[in-house]
Amino acid sequence: MRSLAHPSAFQLGCPFPADEDAHACAPHVSLFMLQVDESELGEVLRAVAGVASSSPAITATGQLWAHNRHGAPELYFHRSPQWMMLQRAVVAAVAPLRRGRLRETDPAGLALLDLIEALWRDGSDPARLRQLLAWGYDEIADAADDRFRPHLTVAWPIDNTFRVDLNGLPAPALFDGVLTDLAVFRLWSNGTCTRRHGGYPLSGKPAAN
Repeated sequence: MRSLAHPSAFQLGCPFPADEDAHACAPHVSLFMLQVDESELGEVLRAVAGVASSSPAITATGQLWAHNRHGAPELYFHRSPQWMMLQRAVVAAVAPLRRGRLRETDPAGLALLDLIEALWRDGSDPARLRQLLAWGYDEIADAADDRFRPHLTVAWPIDNTFRVDLNGLPAPALFDGVLTDLAVFRLWSNGTCTRRHGGYPLSGKPAAN
């Protein structure tokens, strides 16, 4: 992207530009996002630690590259029952701590209240609207709609009209591995995780997919 004069808004492993308080942007797969007060962080950490202590490690198998709606190249992993079980356990433990609050923006910086209003108005994506209203997050495999697609965002073009050629990227299988830790991060611009508040090892060897 940089060589084509379309640089990314961030680089994994490096601090977010122009944010002196940000730690390095950590590679991650998002399971849930919520708004809490600083004083409530301990509750979130205890809930996530409880999930980790009873959840096995996850085999992550690269499947395909795709752009998100903002032009960011993302690596998608094969969906498996283990991925779904882990996300549902996190949501069950952490979602009550949201106490009905809505985050101000989504990872792209769009105001969630404006997004909800637009979805109400045009009726284009009722499943997404329902999840935003129910959970404050719209990528969940819940009982009504399966919207969870585990993925890793590797870059985010500053020019959101640009699309890098995905055919030149490494084969998805080169990113196969084992997810061994569950962590809580601060969410920053472009969906980056820039400050690690706590991390906990998953309890056992990966289950067979």
